[in-house]
Amino acid sequence: MRKSFMLMGVILACFFVPGPGAFAQDNVIHGCYSKFRGRLRIVKHPKQCKRWETPISWNQQGREGKPGPMGPEGAAGPQGPPGAQGPEGPQGPAGDALSRSLAEQRCAEGEYMVGLDAEGRIICAGGESCGDDFGADCANDQLQSPESLAPGAQLQNCTALRGWDHYNTDLRDANLCRADLSNTNLTDGDLTGANLSEANLIGAILCGADLTDANVAGVLWGNTTCPDCTNSDKNGGTCEGHLTP
Repeated sequence: MRKSFMLMGVILACFFVPGPGAFAQDNVIHGCYSKFRGRLRIVKHPKQCKRWETPISWNQQGREGKPGPMGPEGAAGPQGPPGAQGPEGPQGPAGDALSRSLAEQRCAEGEYMVGLDAEGRIICAGGESCGDDFGADCANDQLQSPESLAPGAQLQNCTALRGWDHYNTDLRDANLCRADLSNTNLTDGDLTGANLSEANLIGAILCGADLTDANVAGVLWGNTTCPDCTNSDKNGGTCEGHLTP
């Protein structure tokens, strides 16, 4: 029975709004519940309850509620101003002597760099023009014979060599500038120092040939068998780097 009265008192307390003087310093509300009349009165201290009243206390602040749902994401703020320029970085290390030397060297206008000599000087070629005339040896009606060719032959712009078998031919220092050597067999030939600039070597066979120090600037490569017997198409479309057996 006593528990019922206490429960009723608590329910009544929920609807009772205490006056300003009802709060103790610790913000706790004290009340006295009459067990016989079912009434609740607010006091400043539980000791003020009569002997037939039950002291009751509760806090003016309720329980903490559950957190609410997350709000929507806010709009992006404006872009901030650009930052200040950073300090200048330290100077990088000096390049090696060869790199500095190369940076200072230039080929003449119209020439191409074809390599470096033993002292690191660049080798240039292509400055001389092939011209439009045929080389003096191109008029030889025996060009199809390897024996008709000789070191230093002047065969610039020549088309009479195309497709012939010139196996083991000696063409050291020959001028083959812009010559048509397409599909020509030059297997085991000696072309050291030859000028092959802008020559057509598409389909030519150079397996075993020696092109050391040859000028190959502007050469037309294509399905060419290189001196090391590899195919130009598998070497990035060139025989450069594969010019010795």
